[in-house]
Amino acid sequence: ETTVIAPHLATRCWRASTRIRLLAEQLLSPPPMPRQLGSLYLECRAIELVIEALSHGRAGDCHGTDPMPLPAAVHRRMVDLTHWLRRHADQPLSIDQIARHMNTTATTLQRHFRQALGITVFDFLQHERLRLARHALESEGVSVTQAAAMAGYANPGSFSTAFRRHFGLTPNQVRARL
Repeated sequence: ETTVIAPHLATRCWRASTRIRLLAEQLLSPPPMPRQLGSLYLECRAIELVIEALSHGRAGDCHGTDPMPLPAAVHRRMVDLTHWLRRHADQPLSIDQIARHMNTTATTLQRHFRQALGITVFDFLQHERLRLARHALESEGVSVTQAAAMAGYANPGSFSTAFRRHFGLTPNQVRARL
């Protein structure tokens, strides 16, 4: 006799997306706010985390493999590339420059990077640049305009929007923590 699990009870598999990592960071380091709002803020972030996980998962065996698994050597190269990108995040990099550095084509690079890390090369670079800008705001006291330029944004307003989406805080809130 075979037991069939109802679809609503099926195991869901998911890869932690950038959004999930952001929500987890917001849960662990909430912005300063009145006590009454703190628990509501945390509850909302937890619900968003669950929704995000459930909306991007696929039903099935969590130990199964992807249809086209990435070879270990290629995966390792993509992880090595993340270290290189972190070291060079302050430079204006094009996908063609990065592909030449990796001795591959831009299309292959994008495909392998997304398979290995679940994010595009430029999303990774944007997140890294935002992280560097946040560090500069927190520890070096740079202005929002300077942080925007560091992150590659010509417009501080666009930077502030991207920063708030990524960290759940505005650049000014981060600066105020000094």
